[in-house]
Amino acid sequence: VGPTDADASYVQWVVVVGYTDTEFIVKNSLGTGWGESGYMRLARGSNVFGIANFVYAVKLGGIDQGPI
Repeated sequence: VGPTDADASYVQWVVVVGYTDTEFIVKNSLGTGWGESGYMRLARGSNVFGIANFVYAVKLGGIDQGPI
């Protein structure tokens, strides 16, 4: 999640580092004092905080991991 038009000076980034059947495990850029030691869990399929609006993926070694 990046800056909004309302406050472009505030930047917060997250990266999905894992998932289960029901949730994404997300690392936050605010450090270990935030959330669960710098991580949070977000329900899959709900687009909480607009997380699905800014998605970037990396394809490693030509291996297709399939949709998450």
